[in-house]
Amino acid sequence: MGNSIYKPLRDPQREIRLLQLLPGYGAIPIQCILLHVNLDYAPKYEAISYTWGDPNVKNQIWIDGKSFDTMGNSRNALHELRLRHVSRVIWLDAICINQEDLTEKSSQVLLMRNIYEKASEVVIWLSPPRVDPDLAADFI
Repeated sequence: MGNSIYKPLRDPQREIRLLQLLPGYGAIPIQCILLHVNLDYAPKYEAISYTWGDPNVKNQIWIDGKSFDTMGNSRNALHELRLRHVSRVIWLDAICINQEDLTEKSSQVLLMRNIYEKASEVVIWLSPPRVDPDLAADFI
């Protein structure tokens, strides 16, 4: 995963990245804007909890006009969660944390509890429906 989209966090103990998921539907490519915000003054956002899936599977999205390869299920989650007519501001660890920068990753992991607590909502996304979407509801 190339890190050309990432600018350093000024204060890794309080600053996070949020992803503005731009509107779209169907086969329209997923487009996003990466925002740097202080966690104490962050705009309203949703934290996404999801199954990572196979890290060897790469899927392309667009962030700040640049191609970006996401790992595992993150692209599928974004595809299912994007809205047709309005943007959505989210925090998704696989993209909002530079996974190639171990120092940043360590400091951001320590903030995850606060990130989830300060989110306006936590969205749990398991995977795309497979055979019978009602089966999951029955199981729960």
